[in-house]
Amino acid sequence: AYINGEIAYARGDVVEADQCFEKALELADDDYLRMRACLMRVRIRAEGEQTKEGCMERVELLLAADEELPEQYENVILEELAQAYIDLANITGEKEPDLLAVSTLQKIIEKGWGSYLTHQNLVILYQKHQMFAEEQAQLDVMQDLYGEDYRIYKYRSLMEVAIQNEKDNSERSYETFREYYLRAEELYQEQKKENQSDAQMQALAQLYQDMIDGGWL
Repeated sequence: AYINGEIAYARGDVVEADQCFEKALELADDDYLRMRACLMRVRIRAEGEQTKEGCMERVELLLAADEELPEQYENVILEELAQAYIDLANITGEKEPDLLAVSTLQKIIEKGWGSYLTHQNLVILYQKHQMFAEEQAQLDVMQDLYGEDYRIYKYRSLMEVAIQNEKDNSERSYETFREYYLRAEELYQEQKKENQSDAQMQALAQLYQDMIDGGWL
């Protein structure tokens, strides 16, 4: 059933492939094979048209797998689960799936499986919902773990702009933004690879110039 699913998937017949992987999940005794079948069913939904129903099906599949499969497969299951929650939030505009993604990413980190991307996704989610204290703490953790990385200062710059934009005009100060941005730009020039381009750095450069032109700096 699993092999037939792979064959159907390779030729683009995702309906048949999904049915085969579903059958493999029901029949298999081998945990690794069940994990692979689950992830293929999730991939089919992730690669297709993004809908609320599809994202919820991904969540349900992954929650069931997390409950039924041994812990050795939990890392990959949780990573997929966090992304499913993020996609669900993006489609629905609801905050709750993002908060579930946050708790899932925190669980990955607590179990010692965190990567740069895990921490970065947390920062992005905190920034999206203006959870500035949590974002600041997470950026401090990233700096301790990964040192002087331009992306960390980039996110600090974006956070500082968001913080100041919440204040009345008379109370705003963008000096901390200036410090973060200039450090981000310095490290970006040192660390970027040939032909690398970061659209957020370009946007920050324009914002920095706009602030100078507007008399904010």
